[in-house]
Amino acid sequence: MRKKWICGILLLCLACGCGAGTEDETEEKTTFAENRIKIGFSQPDIKGAWRVAQLEDIQREAEDRGYELMAASAEEDAGKQAEDIERMLNEGCEGILVSPVDTDKISETLELCAERHVPVFLIDRMANAEAGRDYVTAILSDLAGEGEQIAYWASEKLRDMGVSQVKAVEITGKVGGSDTRDRAMGFRRGAEALGNIEIAASQSGEFSRAEAAEVMKDIIIATDGDFDLVFCHNDEMALGAYISLENAGMEVGREVLLCSIDGQEEAFEAILAGKLSCTVTCSPLFGKSVFDTFEKYRNGEEVPARIINEDILIDSENVWENMELAF
Repeated sequence: MRKKWICGILLLCLACGCGAGTEDETEEKTTFAENRIKIGFSQPDIKGAWRVAQLEDIQREAEDRGYELMAASAEEDAGKQAEDIERMLNEGCEGILVSPVDTDKISETLELCAERHVPVFLIDRMANAEAGRDYVTAILSDLAGEGEQIAYWASEKLRDMGVSQVKAVEITGKVGGSDTRDRAMGFRRGAEALGNIEIAASQSGEFSRAEAAEVMKDIIIATDGDFDLVFCHNDEMALGAYISLENAGMEVGREVLLCSIDGQEEAFEAILAGKLSCTVTCSPLFGKSVFDTFEKYRNGEEVPARIINEDILIDSENVWENMELAF
């Protein structure tokens, strides 16, 4: 009987102790959750390694700094993106990070954010809007510069291979995005300055590996393989294009150069294997820069209208020394 009585006392004490601790802990967590600043993040989609890496990095940085992140994929639909961001505003987000699906169609959403006095930070894509009025700043790579780098590098390489007049094929990203627009513009700017690159075909591959493989196959048939350079607006499409080039018996590095942008790990491996000629890095790891900038803005510090991430061209000569840049 004494043993049962002692056990009962111990169990009661443990229960009371645990109950008090749980209540305090719950109250602390609730207070912390209530005090966290909520940030909205709208991506065009969540397809491909680049977008996944970007989301994970921003989520990780938000968690490390104590923010609550509300993220959504627009599924490449400008209307859905507008709805997603309006929902974020209605749920109390104090800042909006957005990579616009369409540079023009995002304007009404930017106006709504301005009416609600919620600052907007453009991430990796531009909008046809005014910095300081419609959005705080744009944090992105030099997208036009990436395309231009490809033109200069490929022209020099092909000259070394005995090709003075270059016939190029371009597989672009999704029409309507500033990344597609600017990479195409930069490539043409380089081609025009060099004077020896003719764009024989240009078609959208929708930033999709499978779509680019089909586009590449069709272009090979239409041109009878009469081209020297394939420029894809991202690594995913280049990896798809390679399959069609290989199936057509066109050897990358000997008969044709295959170039792209992004710098994902699989692209670095393809360069080492001779399946890709080069890629220009375009890091998806925006987290630190985004939240550093957001905190400066909240503290009343001056924020520039544009913040440019540094990109470098990776080929067989420097791939090993830059492996840490792959994602």
